[in-house]
Amino acid sequence: MKKSSKRTLSRILAGVMTVSSLFASAVTTHAAGATKGYFKDSVKVQAAASSVVGDLDGDGILTSNDASIAYRLALNPDYFGKGAYDLNAADVIGNDGARTEDAAVILQAVLLGTSVANVIAGMPAEETTEATTEATTEATTEATTEATTEATTEATTESQTEETTAEIDNSGIKVYVVGDSTACHYGEESDTNYWFKRVGFGDGLQQYMTDDVEVINLALSGRSSKSFATGINENGNVDEDAVANYAQLLSDIKAGDYLIIAWGHNDEKTDKFRFTDATKDINDETSFKWSLYNRYIKVAQDAGATPILCTPIIRRGTSTRGISGNDIHQPTGLGDYGAAVRELASELNIQLIDNLENTKALWTELGKGQDVKEVAAAMVKAGTIEKLALDAGILPNGYAALHAAVQDGGVDNTHLNKYGADYVAYMMAKDIKAAENCSLSKYIKEGIEAPVFDNDATVNKNWEAFDEGIYIPSSIWKLTSPWAGSVFGASVGDITEDSHPSHDIVEVNGPNEVYLKAAGSKGKIASNCDGIVMYFQELDKDQDFRLTATAEMAEDYLASTNQTAFGLMLRDNVFSDTNYNTNAHYIAVGNTSQNSGRNLVSVWRRGTVTPPEDPEKAADFDPAKNLIQENIRSTVETATDNDAQFVKGTQVKLVLEKKDGVYTLQYGDEAPFTATVEDWANTDLTAHNPDKVFAGLFVARACEVTFKDVEMTLY
Repeated sequence: MKKSSKRTLSRILAGVMTVSSLFASAVTTHAAGATKGYFKDSVKVQAAASSVVGDLDGDGILTSNDASIAYRLALNPDYFGKGAYDLNAADVIGNDGARTEDAAVILQAVLLGTSVANVIAGMPAEETTEATTEATTEATTEATTEATTEATTEATTESQTEETTAEIDNSGIKVYVVGDSTACHYGEESDTNYWFKRVGFGDGLQQYMTDDVEVINLALSGRSSKSFATGINENGNVDEDAVANYAQLLSDIKAGDYLIIAWGHNDEKTDKFRFTDATKDINDETSFKWSLYNRYIKVAQDAGATPILCTPIIRRGTSTRGISGNDIHQPTGLGDYGAAVRELASELNIQLIDNLENTKALWTELGKGQDVKEVAAAMVKAGTIEKLALDAGILPNGYAALHAAVQDGGVDNTHLNKYGADYVAYMMAKDIKAAENCSLSKYIKEGIEAPVFDNDATVNKNWEAFDEGIYIPSSIWKLTSPWAGSVFGASVGDITEDSHPSHDIVEVNGPNEVYLKAAGSKGKIASNCDGIVMYFQELDKDQDFRLTATAEMAEDYLASTNQTAFGLMLRDNVFSDTNYNTNAHYIAVGNTSQNSGRNLVSVWRRGTVTPPEDPEKAADFDPAKNLIQENIRSTVETATDNDAQFVKGTQVKLVLEKKDGVYTLQYGDEAPFTATVEDWANTDLTAHNPDKVFAGLFVARACEVTFKDVEMTLY
């Protein structure tokens, strides 16, 4: 066995992961390559007949998908249905059932390109015994207390001094950065139509370091300290990028290196795959502190590297009175994430960079400022410019100047632009340089100065004015292809990977069961515009299809709320997670409440108003600006104020079909409604996008629905 491969196996099975959930994290993170973001349906086959040991999906070869299956079965033997899988096939070591160490061995065979038997034979006996015993023991709930106590004891002992005493290789010092979208690298293909592209502060650090140090930015957008290490995204699917980056950290970090740990933004997210609890201590494996220590601090210390903790940067608050709550990472009822990082740094005597306090002080000094959109609007009103344009001399001010700006110039309150990333990196470097007991300080250049805003260096020179007919897939929602998701249109508010508290798109059970959320007053279905959360497929404009689903109310549906809606929709445009007053053509079946519940509709559409007969008026008629919502069929009853038209748990079956030039829409037990494409010619589904249409599920305004038994059939 190669030395590097043995080192990887040792890290997976023993050296790095001293508690069960972290061991499981390593197996999951590595076991991803063949899954393509989700566990294949083919895993449901019986694998006992396969001649290849460990071939759990029965495809005749050993892949990382097999390791993923073994891990799933270790956690839940009935994952594929009670008694549906032969667990003996997953027991490759012979330890009575599917265990996490079986997954690790299968994975190692995949990594080495060899057989399970060779991996077992190549493992030193003492390592095999120690690893399998530890993993099996620690994988049980009963061992949790013992494991976390051990972890805490080791943490306290090993962190009494800030620097490691391991033998240091001073050649090729690396500074690794782990964190979320505020720190990560964005490629050239990202944010192609942003006014100011997003840039992570991890990319800004190198300029302040001496030439003998290399910054390795492993941070990834949308991840938490938990999901980055487990390799499972917010929808429960394998995250291949997180798998690769965490594996690189485990295998490459060495004595003398540094690990900058910058989490918090997404640890606040309440989905079970990302959330860590800021209110609990290091002994609780669900806590933020436990995750930071076991998944990162101890990884660095075990390698002889130096961990450095960072509090998360603020979100740009929009109140003139100051910033609080979510903006400073104190979400209601979930604790104080900045304080948790500070406490952990103090408890373990680890160097702290207080990004939260630094950025909060800067916000206080500069004020929230005006973004590009606001400045441009004022200039248009004053007659200085005609419209938003690159050469119009539009400059943001205040703290807004540090943040990314989307296509219409509106500020992204979470993410930094190049100037902002450089400024945060400068403050970090300055703090490291000033630290009394941090050896990284000697690698910070002398005499560093704060960056100055340079619009020419910050603005995206490839920016183009917004065109709602151009569909660019969203980077926020990680879903099962060919399904995609977006939150877009009128009144949806600010949507970012790190902050979308009023919206959600979650595959509860793959594409078969999907939860959509549009809370409060976000979005609308109105006569002249719409804003929705949508889960959809992009289809050729002439494609015939049948889409069916059962909509189940996840919360009471208050039909007395004006402009709320849910259902199935076929429309002419989708754009990505942007608050823009779209005026699209579409047909829909479901339920929408118009006129505060006094007009409940189950089938409706939007199309062009008939042009005026007067030739002079017709000459000035613009079809794009003269759309009308036609309510085709009303539902059975009218809602009164504050009454739930559908209480939580209510279900209604929906059908939307286009076949042979005929639309068929059915709501519950109502008779199907049909109309020919010719009948509805003024609903022009090529109005914005001449080649594609978008068919799927949607919700709008004060509506949370779980769509079950979702099925798309293409004819």
